[in-house]
Amino acid sequence: MILVTGATGTIGGPLVTRLAADNVPARAIARRPGQGGLPPNVEFIAADLSRLDAIRPALRDVTALFIHSRAVGAAAPALLRLAAAHGVERVVVLSAINVDDDPARQPTRANGDRNKEVEGAFVNSGLPWVSVRAGSFAFNISTVWAAQIRPVRRSCVASMPTSPKH
Repeated sequence: MILVTGATGTIGGPLVTRLAADNVPARAIARRPGQGGLPPNVEFIAADLSRLDAIRPALRDVTALFIHSRAVGAAAPALLRLAAAHGVERVVVLSAINVDDDPARQPTRANGDRNKEVEGAFVNSGLPWVSVRAGSFAFNISTVWAAQIRPVRRSCVASMPTSPKH
């Protein structure tokens, strides 16, 4: 069983959908129920990840854990201790490509991102883990581009130093 945090968001939602399509047993956890339109074969648990008593039931029979760093934040160390105690065998953490930069140069910290702290918790957890250090996502700027790519509209787009993920 794979437990996906942030399961109703931009990353977690498609991940859960893909796992379900591949018949991989998955459990989704997020703060607000009913927002993700998750597949019927995925168990959903509404829980605040900072409350360990709410997370314990979600870890039953879980062997792998996907952590969205923004969804977990400061609760990462406690969540990892609990995951290890429940027999979780491996962890994947969604982080950011700029995690090693000076925090003052990380604009998403204003949105609550604590990628460095979350990665540090994984390094010190003793669990096997991997970090996916994502760059920018095309979805996050799609509202800016949407009007430019509608039929019969043309627009110039300046060169970008990054290639957004689709």
